[in-house]
Amino acid sequence: RNFYVAYIYEEVGRLLQQRPQIDVLEVGCGNCINLVLLKKRYGDRVRLAGHDISPRRIEVAKTHFGAELDGVELVAKSATDPVALDEMDRFDLVFSMHCLEQIPFAVADAVRGMYQRARQRVVMIEPVFEFARPSQKLYLIHSDFVRTLLPTVHYLGYSIVRAEPLRIESSLWNQSSIVIVDKTPRLA
Repeated sequence: RNFYVAYIYEEVGRLLQQRPQIDVLEVGCGNCINLVLLKKRYGDRVRLAGHDISPRRIEVAKTHFGAELDGVELVAKSATDPVALDEMDRFDLVFSMHCLEQIPFAVADAVRGMYQRARQRVVMIEPVFEFARPSQKLYLIHSDFVRTLLPTVHYLGYSIVRAEPLRIESSLWNQSSIVIVDKTPRLA
């Protein structure tokens, strides 16, 4: 877990150099361990929120972590739900970690929603078909998961600043990659 979340630490650290406090959202927060780790590391310097499709997982996380999740805003909602007006550009950083891989037919809705909620950056740590090993490509073809992440980001017209496989492997079937989309306007 620490190897994965280190990539989020990099982005949080970069944003904290620009201002003393930032807002961070995890899409697909599941058991909330990433949010707990961020809170332990950064304390009040990050205002944390998490969305997960399963209200049960959020309740289990609250029970398990107790006070470690105090102050973290947790909401049961799908990554593909439409973005409410009050959520537009609300978070400095929006990230997912092995969430989008579980959305086979609505990846565009999920990526668009993450982008709309972000003020500056979107970080996706997910399997990426183009970077997969042959065994993982076969798995992804047959399971129909995440084959369209990079094409979807390109189709939506978002600016990718980093896209590469990670050196972390949970298994030969699930090589992770990082895709970072920048939303900060560029000066000409």
